[in-house]
Amino acid sequence: VTGRKWPEIESLLKIMNINYEFVCHQGDLTLKIYEILKNGLTDAQTVIAGIGGDGTHCAIVNGMMKFKEENPDKQIPSYAIVPLGTANDIAKSFNIGSAKKISQAVMRRILLGALYGADYSCDLGKVAGKYFLDAFTVGVDAHILAGRDRDKNAIARNPVLNTFLKGYSIYVLNVIKSFSKCTNLNGTIEVDGSQIYSGKFYNIVINNTRIYAGEFDFTDSAIANDGLLDVLLFTGRRDYLIRYMLGNRHIHHKIRALSHKNTKFVQHKKGKIIKIKIEEPIKWQIDGESAGVSDTFTIETFPSAITLKIPVEPA
Repeated sequence: VTGRKWPEIESLLKIMNINYEFVCHQGDLTLKIYEILKNGLTDAQTVIAGIGGDGTHCAIVNGMMKFKEENPDKQIPSYAIVPLGTANDIAKSFNIGSAKKISQAVMRRILLGALYGADYSCDLGKVAGKYFLDAFTVGVDAHILAGRDRDKNAIARNPVLNTFLKGYSIYVLNVIKSFSKCTNLNGTIEVDGSQIYSGKFYNIVINNTRIYAGEFDFTDSAIANDGLLDVLLFTGRRDYLIRYMLGNRHIHHKIRALSHKNTKFVQHKKGKIIKIKIEEPIKWQIDGESAGVSDTFTIETFPSAITLKIPVEPA
């Protein structure tokens, strides 16, 4: 998608007289960004604009933070989001929109935001040495993504199946498979030193920004610069299904609030450090990308870790 959209983006950059350097990289994007910063791209006038989905933005930010960890006395550039992914959770959380199927005027707003947008001091979460902008998930949602990645790679090697099964259809297929296959797990959740839950669960989402899985707003009080993360637990299949049915971001907030009632868990539990312990290793993901398997997690908040450039021009 980025390759197909780049000529349009480049044309607008030239029209708006914005100086730029285009970097296209197929390998480890985190390492690439780290190397770019290490070579001296750290002046206050520079903005790094990531063109892609939530996983791309996550990889770039991890490269920026890797450089910052090794060079705490140096300034890292501001970061701008040009959303070209499937879900675009981070962009939607800041009302940036999606540049995938939008007008040239909206694309113009996004690109001008990279240069003249408001500075937003954004928190980051961190787990197992990896930073995230949007969310950490362990449970059925992470199982779905792992299955999607596995099937996507297998289908890509089959010319016939690859013609009919594309990204979103593969995702939906794995939603069905995972929902029927995954069962409850036992575990505990600790927030800032206090145990808040012990028992069975189906899914755990820890949000930094509001929007999750493209179209859902489960934690509508989540603020990405309050120095806190929002914890949401799905206790079982029924709870999971109800929250997804009522959690669509386009539904009125009073209807979404119905999914908060009659549960065994406080909908919005905020904290700086969240610890999760599970009886058996399970898949986990950050910002829409599978990240590994573990049974113990410590999720930390890093307040105002990066500066985002947010468009201020009216849409």
